[in-house]
Order: sequence, then structure tokens, then C-alpha cells
Amino acid sequence: MSPPHGDPGLATALYVARRGTGLTLRQLGQEAGGIDYVALKRLEQRLSRDANLRQLANRLLDQKN
Repeated sequence: MSPPHGDPGLATALYVARRGTGLTLRQLGQEAGGIDYVALKRLEQRLSRDANLRQLANRLLDQKN
């Protein structure tokens, strides 16, 4: 199962989950219902390019603490 291309909500949720839980991409994919590793890697790459999306994700992480 692959997420829809360009889904910023899913990208943000997975980024926060990875940073907040320490789970691997493979583990997150399994927990998210079978999203494959390549799809998760693509989402991480988008976050590295999209400063606004990364800033949103980091604000979510800051609220967790």
C-alpha cells in the first residue's frame, strides 16, 4: 500500500511519529497499515525540501514536550 503522492498530512504525521517514537521507517509502515518503505522514504525527502511542511511538523513535535 502506498499513500497518495503529495499527501502533506500523512507526511507530517509520519515525520512526527518517527521523531517522537524512534520507530524505523519499516516499523512505521507496518503500524500505518502496510505502507511500504519506499513511500515513507519519499515522504521524508519531501519534508527535507518543503520548509513550510517541516516547520509545521516541528511545531507539532514541540507541543508534544
